[in-house]
Amino acid sequence: MKGNHLYLAVALIFLAVVSRLIPHPANFTPVMAVALFGGAIFKGNKWFFAIPLVALFISDIFLGFHDLSWLVYSCFIAVGFLGLSLYKSLDQFSLSNVKSVGIKAFVASVLFFVVSNLGVFFTSSLYPFSFVGLTECFSLAIPFFHNTLISTLAYSFALFAGYSVVGSKLKKTAYSLSSPS
Repeated sequence: MKGNHLYLAVALIFLAVVSRLIPHPANFTPVMAVALFGGAIFKGNKWFFAIPLVALFISDIFLGFHDLSWLVYSCFIAVGFLGLSLYKSLDQFSLSNVKSVGIKAFVASVLFFVVSNLGVFFTSSLYPFSFVGLTECFSLAIPFFHNTLISTLAYSFALFAGYSVVGSKLKKTAYSLSSPS
């Protein structure tokens, strides 16, 4: 990855995660999209998931940790792996790439919803340990899933499209600077 693209990726990830610290509706954050984008942008680097996790950790220092933080972080690592297949969506954000990003953002949101709610069900005493309790746990979390899904889709499209647009402008600028007059 070229230096300009690395700086651009880090800047986009930083801006998205900083927005987690401003007031927002519950679960309407860019963090899931950042993990997906991080997997795509840092493909080929064994530390591809480090920047989203470090950013999540730093924001959690201010927001607070909880008993299921390890589970949340594990989900973001899994989403980073999911993002590896979106590497081709970076340079040219075409209609087929929009579809790929949308599908991966949807899968990431569902994965997080299922894993985090199973974690709550199995580790808390909020719900009876029965099918009724499991159903109640998941049904009460649907509004949070709605926000997670919409924010993951919106931020994913913004990150991938923004990178594609700015990245192509950087390439054109580099080309015009290097071509003879």
